[in-house]
Amino acid sequence: KKELEESRTSLSNYVAQMDANLVAVQTKIDELKTLITEKEGEIAEKTQELEEAIEVQQNQYNAMKSRIKFMYEKGDNLSLELIFSSKSFGEMLNKAEYIESLSAYDRKMLDEYVEYAEYVALCKEGLEEEKGVLDEAKAAAQAEEDALNELITAKEQEISQVSTDIASKEQAIKDY
Repeated sequence: KKELEESRTSLSNYVAQMDANLVAVQTKIDELKTLITEKEGEIAEKTQELEEAIEVQQNQYNAMKSRIKFMYEKGDNLSLELIFSSKSFGEMLNKAEYIESLSAYDRKMLDEYVEYAEYVALCKEGLEEEKGVLDEAKAAAQAEEDALNELITAKEQEISQVSTDIASKEQAIKDY
């Protein structure tokens, strides 16, 4: 009978220890799920930024393409025509300044296009990093859930075994 009581006490202690382990694992799982939720939000935000940047980049590309096509078709003849069609020296200087402004505008647009291309690349890279962190968090959460399930199974098996031992010892005591 004394052994039976000791078995019950050790089983109670084991169950308490397993419950503490289960709570710790569940807490970690909850933290990982919170991290997953946050990362999913960040990924949605970065995806939106990426889509907007791609749209701006595409618009810039189309505008530049049209401008380059126009300049190719008209070429230097347009500049020379403008300058030579001037009626005065002042008008010629104004037209030359206008042509220089157009060139500066073209350079500025090209620089902006390059900057947006770099920004799109950075957004894609950041998005891939966030997805990697999310995948790691999901894998860690799954591993913790697996560990939790293993602990629960081990606890149930131990309880079942000790309960069987207790029942057999109680039966032996009754028989005795």
